[in-house]
Amino acid sequence: MVVPWNHGKHAILVPQAYHIYYLDPLNAPITNRPVILKTIKEAYDTYLMRRSMEIPKNLSIKELVCPHQPSNVECGYYVMRMIKDLVQSPNRRDYIKKELIDKKSYPKAMIDEMREEWPTDMLPHLQSHRIMGH
Repeated sequence: MVVPWNHGKHAILVPQAYHIYYLDPLNAPITNRPVILKTIKEAYDTYLMRRSMEIPKNLSIKELVCPHQPSNVECGYYVMRMIKDLVQSPNRRDYIKKELIDKKSYPKAMIDEMREEWPTDMLPHLQSHRIMGH
C-alpha cells in the first residue's frame, strides 16, 4: 500500500506493508513529526485489524533517505515522482532499497515531467466529477 501524506504544506510518501518505510523529500526525521508518527501508527493498526492480521507490539518504521527537494515548493511533485518510479519499477523492493536512496535529487526535467503530466492526466478526471452544488 502506498500512502501519500500531505502535512500542511508538505507532502511525503509512506509505502506501507507489514513494515513501514518513511520517505520525506526534506529528509526530516519522523521523530520531528509526532502528528505524522501517531497517524501512521493508528492507520497501520486499523489496516492490520481490518485484514485480521496480527498487530506487532512495537511498530518498526524504517526511515530512508530519498531524493532531496531543493526548496519547500516541490514536495508534491517529488512525492508523485517517487510514486511513479515505485509503481513502474519491475522490482519495488529493490527500487526502495537501492535505486531510491542513490538519488540525491531529481533532475529538473524529471520534476517538470510531473508538472506536465499531472494536469494532463488529472484534469479530465476532475472535470468528469462535478462538485456537489456547482
